Amino acid sequence: MKTTATLTSKGQITIPQIVRRILGLQTGDALEFDVQRGKVELRPARPKGASAGILKAHLPKDWKAPKVEDMDASIARHVARKHRPE
Repeated sequence: MKTTATLTSKGQITIPQIVRRILGLQTGDALEFDVQRGKVELRPARPKGASAGILKAHLPKDWKAPKVEDMDASIARHVARKHRPE
């Protein structure tokens, strides 16, 4: 995907809506710039291990994270089915 934004005289840009949505950005979020060899990588500045903000924009509003016990049980059922003797 390619999109553009125009730099103002104050050095500001408006991040296009599609980019904000894809990155899960909301008002007040911080951004991190990584500059390497004349190219800039832009990403949400979040503490390491915090990915919920990115995923939240793509999940249904009523979605609830499964419990660890439920995930363990589901994995165990899958492994038992996959590796059962034929």
